[in-house]
Amino acid sequence: MDARIAFAIYSELPNLIAGDQLAAAALKARGLTVEPALWQDPMIDWSQYSAVVIRSCWDYHQRAAEFSAWLAHLQSLQVALWNPVEVVRWNMDKMYLSDLAQQGINVLPSVWLPRGAKVHLRELMAEKKWSQVVIKPVISAAADQTYLISLDSAEDHQSVAAGLLQQGGL
Repeated sequence: MDARIAFAIYSELPNLIAGDQLAAAALKARGLTVEPALWQDPMIDWSQYSAVVIRSCWDYHQRAAEFSAWLAHLQSLQVALWNPVEVVRWNMDKMYLSDLAQQGINVLPSVWLPRGAKVHLRELMAEKKWSQVVIKPVISAAADQTYLISLDSAEDHQSVAAGLLQQGGL
């Protein structure tokens, strides 16, 4: 019997995409079977797989608590996750950039604000001498709820920042 590998995906991309198909073919040549599996499907018995590979879970940031619980579930089943759980959890929250900066790795100049914090964008930008900033939730993916703001548009985006800070950190 072949070893079965789950490529964890989400409902809007329920099939293997082109890059996944290439990887699946290479794994098949080594006697492994790859199957797409919706990470949020409660009916999947993850213990049936030799390993799980996180691929296209692009809604994780909208369902962060559920995604984190799914990771814990995989750990409890002792399912091999090719993306280590500790790294996935660390990477979910963009505060990892602060960790990298503290290790001496260059990252863009940044300010991280906790949930509920109060910020006046224009004042922060003036204090930092920034003419443009990007604001986005600390748990996010791609450009979802991401805004490029100039000094001229800072006041117009003040309520956006306040709303995002009520939902989570920036």
